[in-house]
Amino acid sequence: MRSRYWLLGISLAAALAACGDDAPRNTGGSGGDPGAGGTAGDPDTGGTGGSAGDPGPGGTGGGEPAEGEVWISRDGFCLDCFSIQVKEVAEYYASVRDGDGNEIPDQEVSWSSSDPSIFTVDGGVVTALRPGEAELVATAGQRKGVRSLRVRRLPVVSIEIVPSRLSLAAGEEASVSAIPRNEDGEVVEDVELLWIVGNPAVADAEPGLVRGVGEGSTPLFVASVEDNLEGTARIDVSAAQPRPAGAPFGAISVGTNFSCGLDPASRGLCWGWNYWGQLGRGAWSDESFPTPAAVRTDLADEPNLVFDVIRAQEGHACALTPGGQAWCWGSNGSGELGVVEDLTGFGGVAVPMPVLQQGPFSRIELGYDFTCALDSDSKAWCWGMSGDGALGLGGGLPDKVPVPRKVLGDRTFLDLGAGLQTTCAIDTANRALCWGNNATGSLGLGSDTWEALVPTEVHGDHAFLSIAHGSNHVCALTGAGEAWCWGDNSSGQTGREPTFSSWTEYEPVPVPGDHAFVAIAGGAHHSCALDDVGRAWCWGNNLYGQLGDGTLADSPFPVEVAGGHRFQAIAAGGSTTCGIRSDGAAYCWGSGHLGMSGAGFDLNLAWEPWPVAEEEGR
Repeated sequence: MRSRYWLLGISLAAALAACGDDAPRNTGGSGGDPGAGGTAGDPDTGGTGGSAGDPGPGGTGGGEPAEGEVWISRDGFCLDCFSIQVKEVAEYYASVRDGDGNEIPDQEVSWSSSDPSIFTVDGGVVTALRPGEAELVATAGQRKGVRSLRVRRLPVVSIEIVPSRLSLAAGEEASVSAIPRNEDGEVVEDVELLWIVGNPAVADAEPGLVRGVGEGSTPLFVASVEDNLEGTARIDVSAAQPRPAGAPFGAISVGTNFSCGLDPASRGLCWGWNYWGQLGRGAWSDESFPTPAAVRTDLADEPNLVFDVIRAQEGHACALTPGGQAWCWGSNGSGELGVVEDLTGFGGVAVPMPVLQQGPFSRIELGYDFTCALDSDSKAWCWGMSGDGALGLGGGLPDKVPVPRKVLGDRTFLDLGAGLQTTCAIDTANRALCWGNNATGSLGLGSDTWEALVPTEVHGDHAFLSIAHGSNHVCALTGAGEAWCWGDNSSGQTGREPTFSSWTEYEPVPVPGDHAFVAIAGGAHHSCALDDVGRAWCWGNNLYGQLGDGTLADSPFPVEVAGGHRFQAIAAGGSTTCGIRSDGAAYCWGSGHLGMSGAGFDLNLAWEPWPVAEEEGR
C-alpha cells in the first residue's frame, strides 16, 4: 500500500496556504433593526437615528456602532486549523477584541454551527459528523466571529481492485473495479482515483477498464493521491507476437538516474536523465531520454574512441579505453571528472574528456561525487569530493581534489567499489578494506566509528574475491561464492530482516541461501547477484520492482528474477537493475523513472526483466 514517486501528498507549502491567516475574519453584523424614529442599520455600523432601536447582530440599540470582533482559534499546533475529519473532536477558542484589537477579558461567548448535520459545537468543542463545509460562529454580545470549517471524510485505508489478477490477450478489454474503504470498512464515495499501469507496453487502463497491449506482466495501480495510498493488481497479457529481445550489449552500468553501456563494437551508449550532460550527448538539458544513444566521442579530442569499461553514477560517467586511458563526462562540481586542475567556471562537460591521470588504469568506479581507479600496478587513485574521507588521502585536504591522487597505504588491490561517501576494495591478500564515512556502517569496522580517512580493514577473518558497493551498503563474494554484506539494512539489502537491532550492520553478515554466486551488484537499497548457472537473484527493497520477481514485495533473502533468463553480467543502481543475458541481449527491471531503464518509451516500472531498446536512430 506504499505510494510510489507519482503519488505525492499535499506539500507543506500547500497545506500552509490552505490554512490561511491565523487571525479569524470578522463578518460584522447585519445591521440593527429600525427603532422608533430611527433607520435600519447598515452592516457593521448599526442603525442610525432614534433612541429606541433594538440591537441588531452587528449594531447597537439606538444606532450606536459595535466596534471590535471575535477571533476564533484552535487549540494546539495545526497546519490547516479549520479542517477536521469525520469523528474528530477539536476544541476552539474565542477571543473578544475591541476596535483596536485589544482583548476584552471575561466575555461570555456563545457558539453555533450553521449546519449541525455537518458538525456540532458545544462551548467551543466541535464534533465532526459528516463531510461538508459549514460556518463556525462565536458570538459575544454584539460582536461576532465566523470561520468556515471543513469536515473531511474518513481517510481511505485500503483500495481493493477486483479482480486482483487478470489475464488478457493483446487487444482484449476487461472491466475492473476499484473499491476504496475507510477504517470502518465502509465504501468511500467520491474519491478521486488515479489509474496507472506500470508498463504501458503491456497494458493500459482508464477508470473501470483495462486493455491488453503486448506480451508481458505488469502491475496496475489505482491510487488516491489525497490519501497517499494505492491498491495493486496484476495484469498478464498474452500475444501471438512475442516481444523482441533486448539490444545487444557487451557491458552495462546503472547510475542513480541514468544508465550507460557498451555495444558490441565497444562504443559507449547512455540513456536516462541528462541534467548534467551525463549522457554525453554533447549538450546539457533537463530532459530524459529513454532510448540509448551514442556518447558523442566525435566531439571529443579523439573521435573514434572505443571503451572496454564504462560506469555511471549520480551525475557523471567514466570509461576506460583498451589502453587504460580514462575519459569522463557529466557533472564536475567537486572535481569528480578529474579533467581540469582549476574548477573555476568549470561545472562539467557533456562530451568525454581525458582524465589527467597517472595511469594507465585497469578498473574505474564512481562514487556520488568522486571517482576512484586502479592503475596497472593495482594501486588505487581517487579524486573529487574529499570531505568524507572517501578518497583515502588522509586529513588536511581541500574539500575538492580535482585530479587523481594516490590512496595512502601503498596497498595493491584486486577489486574496487564506491558508494555515496565510502570506497571499499579487496587487496591482493583477499582482505576487504574501506575508507570514508561510516554513518551507515558501510566501512564494516564492527563499530560505529565515524570515519576512516585511509584504507582500514573490514572486521572479521574473511577472504573475498570481489566487492560491490550500493549507496550505503557493501557486498562481497568469497571464493566459494558466498555473499556477505554490511552497512545500511533499512530494506533488508544486506540479507537480514530489518529490525531495530539489524537496521545497520557494522560488520559483514552472510546472505542466506545455499547459493554459489559469481557476480554481485548493489543499488540504492537492494542487492543482486548471479549464480554459477547464470540465474539472477535479488534482495532488499522492491518498491519499484527492482528485485525482478514479478512482485513489489521487499525481501531480506534472495529471490529469483522472473523469466527464466540466464545472464552473464548484472548491474544495479538507484531503484533499477540491468543484466546482459548469455546471448548478449540487455534487459532492465525496476524503476523506469527518467528513462533510466532504456525501454525506448516512458516506462513507470517493470517488475520483471524488460528489453533495452535498440540505439536511437536504428
